[in-house]
Amino acid sequence: MRSSERRRKKELNHGPSYNRLHGAPPSARLRASASSPSFSGTRPRVRFDEGPHEVRTIDSQQQPKSTFVNFFGDHRAPSSDVELEEVIRHYGIDDANSNTIPSSSPLPKPTPSNEHNQRLVSVAVSVSSGLGNFLLAFPCQVLRRQCQINHVGRKYHLTPFTIISVAANLQRAQGVTCLWKGIGSSLWLNAIEISSESIVSEVSSGKLPKDVGSNPSIKRLSSHLVLKLISSVLVSPFFSAHLVESVQSEITSETPGIFSCLTDGVCRLFGVGRVQSPLLVPFRRLILPTVLYSLLRYVLSASLQQLILYLMRLHARRQHEQRLARLQPRSPVFQTGESLINPAITPDGNSPSSLLTEHYPELVSGFMADMISDIILYPMETVLHRLHIQGTRTIIDNTDTGRGFMPVSSRHEGFFDCWSTTVTHEGYMGLYRGFGALTMQYSLRYAVLRLTKLVLQVASGC
Repeated sequence: MRSSERRRKKELNHGPSYNRLHGAPPSARLRASASSPSFSGTRPRVRFDEGPHEVRTIDSQQQPKSTFVNFFGDHRAPSSDVELEEVIRHYGIDDANSNTIPSSSPLPKPTPSNEHNQRLVSVAVSVSSGLGNFLLAFPCQVLRRQCQINHVGRKYHLTPFTIISVAANLQRAQGVTCLWKGIGSSLWLNAIEISSESIVSEVSSGKLPKDVGSNPSIKRLSSHLVLKLISSVLVSPFFSAHLVESVQSEITSETPGIFSCLTDGVCRLFGVGRVQSPLLVPFRRLILPTVLYSLLRYVLSASLQQLILYLMRLHARRQHEQRLARLQPRSPVFQTGESLINPAITPDGNSPSSLLTEHYPELVSGFMADMISDIILYPMETVLHRLHIQGTRTIIDNTDTGRGFMPVSSRHEGFFDCWSTTVTHEGYMGLYRGFGALTMQYSLRYAVLRLTKLVLQVASGC
């Protein structure tokens, strides 16, 4: 009995090294005392219980905390929970009892991809193609409007071949810039439309959105159309002033100023100023057909664009699947269940995207939607242009020969009166006067579209 007590005192005085040498259980684990400092060099006092797998401290009367394995592998418990959290956060350890040692060096950052550069290229291509279409199409637009309001002209210019000689004679007599008249007011018109939509959307606190998104609801679509309706009402008087500037002959008129479109639009709205005339149609009678035409063209163009884009992507997906079906090997090594392992297939079943496959279908669908919309609504546009020009004392170029000028004089009471009068005296083809200029306009736009495709192919590396 005395020998056993003496041995126990030696074990308590000499620590674990003496215990290992004198028969202490090898599976016993030592735990630090809660009252001892966490990173001190002193060794805690321990004693062994009857069980071979349990070690308890005698310096602390609280329950021991879980052992924490730090970076160096020794068992030292932090003095508080805050210190424990700091050590865990420092070494990146999720589990305090985990024996894995994480690396203290930061992970290498992934190399940046060329996605940002591709977006910049796509935006640049879109902007350049838009400016190219605007600058090239504007002379055709001027010729088309002059032919539409010239109800006494002998030539209807239903094909582009007859109008090319007229354009050449106009440039030879008045200079190169005669077909770009009114381009400044056109920029003002676009700026007023964009700013009016933004202001109305902000005033309504987003209840009238500027876009409908990818999966729009009926409520969002109706709210967006209300926004377009308000914007069309605000833009209509300035469109009337822009129309006069774009068809006015430069031989008999001065070059309009920078802000002439704004002042003439306000005068046209209230029926005052130099545009006042007995034959002038009151603007309140022009608001409804003008806004209706604007909304019809927007809805028709947007709907056709989405439909054409969907059909193009569906056709491209089917072609890709057929190509893969022809190229896939018949060996069962390449098959895993019902799916085939092929790196060319993306998770959604489409071919790998690029600048060409991502943006070119949108450009093509927009081009085709605008062309179909202009063809369908061309008669309505002809009637509206004649009503806006009536009573403004506008003198236009002679669209039969391209030499000289002629006044515009008409007397219409409203939209339906102008329509019936045109059909009676000029036939149904009178509603399509200047259609050749529209054909030439979209021919130039198609050339720009093909050039854009070439640029996208070079940028995509195809």
